Amino acid sequence: MKRTLFVGAAVVAIALAAMPLVRGQGVPDRPPGVAAGAWISLNARLGFVVAPHAADQPPVAGGNALLLAPPVAGYFMIKSETGWARVVIADPLKGPGAAG
Repeated sequence: MKRTLFVGAAVVAIALAAMPLVRGQGVPDRPPGVAAGAWISLNARLGFVVAPHAADQPPVAGGNALLLAPPVAGYFMIKSETGWARVVIADPLKGPGAAG
Protein backbone atom coordinates (compact mmCIF):
# COMPACT_ATOMS: atom_id res chain seq x y z
CA MET A 1 0.00 0.00 0.00
CA LYS A 2 2.77 2.43 0.92
CA ARG A 3 4.72 1.46 -2.17
CA THR A 4 1.71 2.13 -4.44
CA LEU A 5 1.20 5.53 -2.84
CA PHE A 6 4.89 6.35 -3.24
CA VAL A 7 4.90 5.30 -6.94
CA GLY A 8 1.72 7.29 -7.58
CA ALA A 9 3.19 10.39 -5.97
CA ALA A 10 6.38 10.00 -8.00
CA VAL A 11 4.42 9.72 -11.27
CA VAL A 12 2.42 12.85 -10.42
CA ALA A 13 5.59 14.78 -9.51
CA ILE A 14 7.33 13.78 -12.75
CA ALA A 15 4.26 14.70 -14.79
CA LEU A 16 4.03 18.14 -13.17
CA ALA A 17 7.74 18.77 -13.64
CA ALA A 18 7.69 17.72 -17.33
CA MET A 19 4.56 19.66 -18.31
CA PRO A 20 6.29 23.03 -18.99
CA LEU A 21 8.88 21.30 -21.15
CA VAL A 22 6.24 19.53 -23.22
CA ARG A 23 4.12 22.65 -23.64
CA GLY A 24 7.12 24.72 -24.76
CA GLN A 25 7.96 22.33 -27.58
CA GLY A 26 4.49 22.62 -29.12
CA VAL A 27 5.24 26.07 -30.54
CA PRO A 28 3.89 26.15 -34.09
CA ASP A 29 6.42 26.86 -36.81
CA ARG A 30 5.95 29.44 -39.52
CA PRO A 31 6.16 29.09 -43.30
CA PRO A 32 9.63 29.28 -44.84
CA GLY A 33 10.61 32.79 -45.92
CA VAL A 34 8.22 34.53 -43.52
CA ALA A 35 9.89 36.80 -40.95
CA ALA A 36 9.05 36.25 -37.29
CA GLY A 37 7.71 39.80 -36.99
CA ALA A 38 5.33 39.30 -39.90
CA TRP A 39 3.87 36.00 -38.68
CA ILE A 40 0.76 35.93 -36.47
CA SER A 41 0.08 32.34 -35.46
CA LEU A 42 -3.59 31.54 -34.89
CA ASN A 43 -2.96 27.85 -34.17
CA ALA A 44 -0.58 25.09 -35.29
CA ARG A 45 -2.12 24.91 -38.80
CA LEU A 46 -3.32 28.47 -39.49
CA GLY A 47 -1.67 31.87 -39.40
CA PHE A 48 -1.68 35.36 -40.87
CA VAL A 49 1.23 36.99 -42.70
CA VAL A 50 1.41 40.79 -42.49
CA ALA A 51 2.57 42.20 -45.82
CA PRO A 52 5.98 43.93 -45.64
CA HIS A 53 4.79 47.27 -47.02
CA ALA A 54 2.21 47.61 -44.23
CA ALA A 55 4.98 48.23 -41.68
CA ASP A 56 6.27 51.21 -43.69
CA GLN A 57 3.10 53.25 -43.10
CA PRO A 58 3.65 56.34 -40.96
CA PRO A 59 1.87 56.44 -37.60
CA VAL A 60 -1.33 58.42 -37.29
CA ALA A 61 -0.50 61.92 -36.02
CA GLY A 62 -2.67 64.49 -34.36
CA GLY A 63 -5.39 64.26 -31.74
CA ASN A 64 -6.92 61.10 -33.20
CA ALA A 65 -5.52 58.79 -30.52
CA LEU A 66 -8.90 57.09 -30.02
CA LEU A 67 -9.23 56.19 -33.69
CA LEU A 68 -8.11 52.81 -34.91
CA ALA A 69 -4.82 52.46 -36.71
CA PRO A 70 -5.05 51.97 -40.46
CA PRO A 71 -5.68 48.36 -41.53
CA VAL A 72 -2.76 46.17 -42.48
CA ALA A 73 -2.54 44.11 -45.64
CA GLY A 74 -1.65 40.45 -45.56
CA TYR A 75 -2.81 36.94 -46.25
CA PHE A 76 -3.65 33.70 -44.46
CA MET A 77 -1.50 30.56 -44.60
CA ILE A 78 -2.70 27.05 -43.81
CA LYS A 79 -0.55 24.00 -43.11
CA SER A 80 -1.46 20.63 -44.63
CA GLU A 81 0.35 17.33 -44.98
CA THR A 82 2.24 18.70 -47.99
CA GLY A 83 3.37 21.93 -46.28
CA TRP A 84 2.24 25.55 -46.09
CA ALA A 85 -0.14 27.04 -48.67
CA ARG A 86 -1.46 30.56 -49.14
CA VAL A 87 -5.22 30.94 -48.72
CA VAL A 88 -7.07 33.04 -51.28
CA ILE A 89 -10.46 34.29 -50.15
CA ALA A 90 -12.76 34.63 -53.13
CA ASP A 91 -16.07 36.46 -53.23
CA PRO A 92 -18.93 33.95 -53.13
CA LEU A 93 -21.11 33.54 -56.17
CA LYS A 94 -24.31 35.55 -55.97
CA GLY A 95 -27.51 33.86 -56.93
CA PRO A 96 -30.51 35.34 -58.72
CA GLY A 97 -32.14 38.17 -56.82
CA ALA A 98 -29.11 38.79 -54.60
CA ALA A 99 -28.43 42.40 -53.75
CA GLY A 100 -25.22 44.04 -54.80
